Amino acid sequence: MGQDGRQRQRQTARTIIINNRHRQQQQQQQQQQQQQQQQQQQQQQQQQQQQQQQQQQQQQQRQQLQQLQQY
Repeated sequence: MGQDGRQRQRQTARTIIINNRHRQQQQQQQQQQQQQQQQQQQQQQQQQQQQQQQQQQQQQQRQQLQQLQQY
């Protein structure tokens, strides 16, 4: 193998390493995006739960009013 061959080998090794790094970065970004989406979904669920609680409170208030009227 001449000097040309060795240099080529080094360069290909470098490009492979660089490509791998890029791939890892992209995967990390995708994972972060997925986590963000999950967090958003959780927030939406919490909001829904809060709405349900509010509805329950309203119902309880109505029941109390009805009881008062019966008296």
